[in-house]
Amino acid sequence: SMEWITRVGEYRTLRGKRDQLGCALGRSEAARLAELERFFAACADPHRIPFVQRDQLRAAISLFVTFRTGEENCDGEARDVSGDGMFIATPRPLAPGKQTTIRVIDRYTGEEWRFAAEVVRAESHGMGLRLLGIPLALRLGHRGAPPHSPRRLAA
Repeated sequence: SMEWITRVGEYRTLRGKRDQLGCALGRSEAARLAELERFFAACADPHRIPFVQRDQLRAAISLFVTFRTGEENCDGEARDVSGDGMFIATPRPLAPGKQTTIRVIDRYTGEEWRFAAEVVRAESHGMGLRLLGIPLALRLGHRGAPPHSPRRLAA
């Protein structure tokens, strides 16, 4: 599941760098973006009707996530993901049109990913999200595992 989140983070970062920031991608970045675009497109249904279905099908995953509802954090479970969105199972879905930040932490490595998202569909048991723009990885979102250091006590 974290492998998918890593791919989504790379995909959103490279697309954002190119499309939103207007930065030219280096040769290796352009090659990686092309590889990720082929990967996500290969997940799409070849018989889909373009205006009825999304361009990328979502892969089933099961990851604990948190998301913001204004001033508080709520818990949920990411049930599926694509390069452009995800479904979060939660008893407290946000209303369509609301924006939030999804936070995913790899329980084995401590790596952290944050994605800005907009609710496009709400159900009693969860919400469908469209990922927005550049993931917070370019700004502050992706964080490697924390270094092992002794805790400091506040004076």
